[in-house]
Formats: sequence, structure tokens, C-alpha cells
Amino acid sequence: GRRLRQCGVTHVVTGCVNCAKVLASLVPDITVQHALEIIPPERFSQEVYSMVLHQPCPSVRIAGLREKASRCAHEPSYDNLPPACCGCGGGLHVLDPELSAAFAAKALRNAPDKPVVTYCVGCRSTFQKQSYSAHHLFEYLPGVSPCTGRISSGRKWFNRLAVGLRMRILSPKFLVGIGLLGLIALSALLRQHGYISMDGLVAFLHEHPVLAPLLFMLVYAIGPSIFLPSLPLTLGAGFLWGPFWGVVFSIAGATVGASVAFLLARYVMHDAVKNRFGRERWQTLSSRVEQHGWKAVAFARLVPIFPFPVLNFLFGITPISFFHYVWSSFVFMLPACIAYVAFGSSMGELILHGNIEGLVIGIVIASVALLLPLLLKPLLKRRHSSIDQSR
Repeated sequence: GRRLRQCGVTHVVTGCVNCAKVLASLVPDITVQHALEIIPPERFSQEVYSMVLHQPCPSVRIAGLREKASRCAHEPSYDNLPPACCGCGGGLHVLDPELSAAFAAKALRNAPDKPVVTYCVGCRSTFQKQSYSAHHLFEYLPGVSPCTGRISSGRKWFNRLAVGLRMRILSPKFLVGIGLLGLIALSALLRQHGYISMDGLVAFLHEHPVLAPLLFMLVYAIGPSIFLPSLPLTLGAGFLWGPFWGVVFSIAGATVGASVAFLLARYVMHDAVKNRFGRERWQTLSSRVEQHGWKAVAFARLVPIFPFPVLNFLFGITPISFFHYVWSSFVFMLPACIAYVAFGSSMGELILHGNIEGLVIGIVIASVALLLPLLLKPLLKRRHSSIDQSR
């Protein structure tokens, strides 16, 4: 229910009777309808007229659904019959197969020689297991071929796995993950054959003092828009360029990356961002921006309420000006940037030069920079609360 509300969903249509019943009870503020309530009865094939209609158990909780199903199956004489248990509810077919079979036989006492049509997949499968000729009402819609045999459990699970994998494979996160794994594998292969080495990397940095930082900042600028983690890049900047230039290159790349995501959300993906991250998140952040302006950006950067890539997009659909967003992001991302660059630089001192003193200094700098936001958090909260009271 929380996910539906976050995405601004106000109306749900489902083809599962049990899903309709459960959703209606869990999210009463959202309109839930079964598909039969909105499909015109004349859309169904006349073949169902010669069948016996079975009303599933959960239909008793949905007002008017049984009457609508009766009209679709042209079964007016069954309008007032109560739903009949197929014998599968509550896992009865596992606990007591004989009793389950008795319930199924009782449910179909009016269909000794006729095929049965129902609008519950579970009921249809149960009847088919009991050797009844059973079908789903949706099989008799235009363009749908009726199932002639019982679908095996293995095939159903395989279909579910295939659908889930397709959704995962086509998702941006999965594609990004595959890309990262591919880059890691390629790097390992090139390193194994001697094409990549620490000496070669250091030599490349010395030979290309301008190109190397530009390539680094380009990757850092693109990263937030495709939700790449920035922490490894920040640590790597400290490792490769030391504490000063590492901070310069990292904060420049981070600021450009935050700006790119902001502008994409504001001018290209405004509605998509609202729908993707939920209206509650957007409304919460937007109200903060309206009340506090750039201070909302400062607080979000020092004490992130959402991951930075998400914040970059969400700020783009708030009323804050681009100038205030950029400078406040630059200033208040700086403490964390200094901390991680210092730590990466200290690791570089230890690995490349065996300098334990540099490691200790880097850890101290990183600790101070990371503690600064925690020390400022109470001050910012008091400041926000005092502004709210004055308003």
C-alpha cells in the first residue's frame, strides 16, 4: 500500500479475485476493481453460455462481482447462489486431499456432464486435477486461445521465473550491474596479460597531466545520472592525485554530475522523476525547499535523507533556483569529499610508499571531515525548527 501511494496510484484493476479482496481491505483509500467489473459482458464468446459457472470464494467480498460474472457467462439463474469452495482454500488439498476432493465435487454438483467456467486460476487448476473439464472465463475473450489441458506446476514456476528474469534483465540497475561486472572482468584480463599495471597507470598520469583528470571528471559527471556509486571514484582520486588535487578533481566532477542530473529532471524528465521516486518524497523535499531555500540543500548534503543520485533528481523538480542549488551542493558536499579523498590518499601513501605516518594523518583528516556534519546536524535542526515557528 505504501508503494502504491508513493507512486500516486489511485485506481487498481486486477484479474485475480483474491488480490482484489486483499487490496481492497489493505488500501481502502485506493479504488480496487476486478477486471470483470469493467469488461462488457458482450465481449465474451458465446461458448461460455453452454458451461456451468462457478463462483470463487473471495467473490463474496466484492459487491456486484458475482452478478457481473453471471451476465458474462449468461447464467442469470446462478445470481443468488453463494460461492462454493473448490477445496484448495487454506491449503486443504495438502492437509486432507480426500476432504478437498469432496469440496470440489460439492462445488460442481450442478455440472455432472457440462464443462465448468470460473474466474479464479486456482479453482480452475483444482477442478482440472479432479478430472473435470474446467476453464477460466478470460480464456473466452477475443484473441485468447482456451487452454485445452492442465498446466503443470513446473511450467507455471518456469513462466514466473522467465517473467521475473525479463523484468530484471531489462531494468536499468541490472544493465548497469552487468556493465560494471564486464569492466571488472576486462580490467582483470588486461592486468593478467600485463596491459594494466600500477606502474603503467602512474606513467599514464605523468604523461597526460591534463587528459587524465578530464577523463576522470567526465566519468564522475556522468555517474550520478546513471546511479553509479561515487565513493570508489572519490577514494581513487585521493589514491592517484593526493589530498589537494584529488579534492579539486572530485568536487568538480561531483558538482557537474549533480548539476547534470538536476537539469535532466527539471527540463527533460520532470514527470518521470515524480512517478519513479514517489510523490511523497518529492512533496516532502519540495516543502522543505519552499520553507528554507538553499538551507534544505545544505541539510540534505550534510545529513542525506536520500542517496545523493536520488537527491540530485528530486531537487530538479523542486522550486529551488539552479544557482542556489549548485553553490550549496558544492560547499556542503565538500566535507565528505575531503574525508574520502584523504582516506584514499593515505591508502596510496601506504601501498605505494609504505608511509604509515601518511596513513595516520589521512585517517585523522577523514575522521574530522566526517564528524563535521554530525556536529552541524543539531544546529541545522534547531535553525529549521526556529524558522518554522516564526512562519
